[in-house]
Amino acid sequence: MYPPITCCDRVQRTSVTIESLNWQMILSFLSGNKLQQTCSVPLKCLINAWYNKYNCSYPCRNIQNSKALKFVTNQLPKDNQKLDFYVTREYSVMANADSYGLSLNDVIAKLDNFAPKSLAESWDNVGLLVEPVTKKNVRKILLTNDLTEDVMEEAVNLCTDLIISYHPPIFALLKSITGRTWKERIIATCLENRIAVYSPHTSFDAVSGGVNDWLANGFETESVRPLIQSDSVSPRGAGMGRLCYLKIPLPVMTVVELVKKRLNLLKIRLALARHKHMESPVSTVALCAGSGSSVLRGAKADLYLTGEMQHHDILDAVHRGTHVILCDHSNTERGFLKVFAEKLSMDLSGGNVEVVVSQIDRDPLQVI
Repeated sequence: MYPPITCCDRVQRTSVTIESLNWQMILSFLSGNKLQQTCSVPLKCLINAWYNKYNCSYPCRNIQNSKALKFVTNQLPKDNQKLDFYVTREYSVMANADSYGLSLNDVIAKLDNFAPKSLAESWDNVGLLVEPVTKKNVRKILLTNDLTEDVMEEAVNLCTDLIISYHPPIFALLKSITGRTWKERIIATCLENRIAVYSPHTSFDAVSGGVNDWLANGFETESVRPLIQSDSVSPRGAGMGRLCYLKIPLPVMTVVELVKKRLNLLKIRLALARHKHMESPVSTVALCAGSGSSVLRGAKADLYLTGEMQHHDILDAVHRGTHVILCDHSNTERGFLKVFAEKLSMDLSGGNVEVVVSQIDRDPLQVI
């Protein structure tokens, strides 16, 4: 078994070919003394490139400081291709020191404290979904709305320890973990790279200060209350959806512009209520992030705001005199991640944990 690299105090830049790489050379690069700027591809890519070439199976999970060495280029090398790379002082003391990062259990406790799993819907699958068997501290957390294969690749390249995926990547029954389907490949990749996965989903929807309250904060309101009060005795003001009483009535067109601004969208979909128009006043807004049909159905409000609704529910709403704004499912949820990233960073301050929001994650639908 090759030893894990354990320290990256110093930096040295060098050029070699893939043919000449060996483990001793990689260790020797850690003994230089010149500081350099860093680029974007992690150490495990370099080591995997060499070991894959020689058909060796190297357990990347043993690389304790996978951020230490980075390529200048963003692609794995070909045979005899010159490599220009260097070691960087990102974690400047022992990379496996207990003082760096927090235990996974400590981080999960912070998440559960913000939004208890008891707030989630009974049909949902929330909480810790993937847990590495070999324990390690959490130093980097990646927030995403959906854990797609592109986001998974981003997580690996960022050397992520924990992915908080708003939507659970494991929902329907998985009978195997292979390379056949994209969801199986994601879980397999997490296990290979010792990346934990936590999903809050409807617990984040229901909690006071969560996704739906973030969406409601796009308006100046007199008061806001849940459409469906939570049965949990946990946080006050928790429940599914929100009914917003606006401070002053606003024309439909103004509400539309406020929604676009809140969600950073150029276009949305609008169904006007029967016998009403763009200047009709709106005093109450019922909203539900994501898919709102079941939560909004029958709610008394001038306007419904959600990501998606069933066709016949839209027809029922407009015939009852309620306008409907649809923004596509995840567009009504994703913006909350930036707010939560700041909160989580504060909650974990002192633990040397970095919290970042995915730059790859986006709604699969777009208006063209």
